[in-house]
Amino acid sequence: MSIYKAEKVTKNITRIIMPYVCFYYVEGTERGLLIDNGWGYDDLRPVIDEIATKEYDVLLTHGHPDHAGATNQFSDKRVYLNHKDQKMFDRSCSEPTRRFLLKNHFEKHAMDFDRDLMSPIYQGGFTDLSDGQVFDLGSYTLELIEVPGHTPGIMTVLFKENRLLLAGDACFNPISLNNQSSLSVESLYESIPKLFPYLRDVDLVLTNHNGYDAPIDVVYASHYLAGEILKGNDDKVRIKEDSNWLIARHKDQSKLSDIAETANIYYYPHRIYKSEE
Repeated sequence: MSIYKAEKVTKNITRIIMPYVCFYYVEGTERGLLIDNGWGYDDLRPVIDEIATKEYDVLLTHGHPDHAGATNQFSDKRVYLNHKDQKMFDRSCSEPTRRFLLKNHFEKHAMDFDRDLMSPIYQGGFTDLSDGQVFDLGSYTLELIEVPGHTPGIMTVLFKENRLLLAGDACFNPISLNNQSSLSVESLYESIPKLFPYLRDVDLVLTNHNGYDAPIDVVYASHYLAGEILKGNDDKVRIKEDSNWLIARHKDQSKLSDIAETANIYYYPHRIYKSEE
């Protein structure tokens, strides 16, 4: 039995769900695009090929293992990734790294894990992505907006015709800046406003985790919360005494404005400012 579940978001967009993460297949009248591809566990290729009715490419929003792990299954396709994340891909998407992370997740949820179902790391080349780049799939266009923070080169995707923004891991609840590859809170604070001009044409934000969608308020709330961290006004919640990262907003007893209610940020206290990156 496949671990993948496919569901329609719109006529053009299909969401594919696997443990911990989801990703999207988008198709126009001329071409398709697979946006991210999960952990690389079990056989994803037949699932996508059954959905696709057109030739398609692969776009990676960023180089983390839960988003780019199955890329090797699409080695015959053109694969897009921002050059700022390519070294990180090589490091974080190795088979041992993905196996360790996913095995822990499976065990936490009492799921059987078969190490032999992990895909090897993708060894092929990448086609670079740029801020503002447009993909015309035929009567359906996607525009990329680079929002550095979670990773240096993470991309968000505007689905113009459907009034949807795939903010992915760049701007949702919570934004994780507590990764080795993450930038500072200040970098995130400066990059989020790039999304503001697009929000007048957006009704809903799509994500890859935690419910898979969010109101557009999450963008404004995330920016406000990053600003409060910079001012030293956030809740500074520490999960464990020996934890080296903080949570900006306390879930139940926050001193912050209700503006921040739809957002949260995990961050390193030693990586708040760009000078600390």
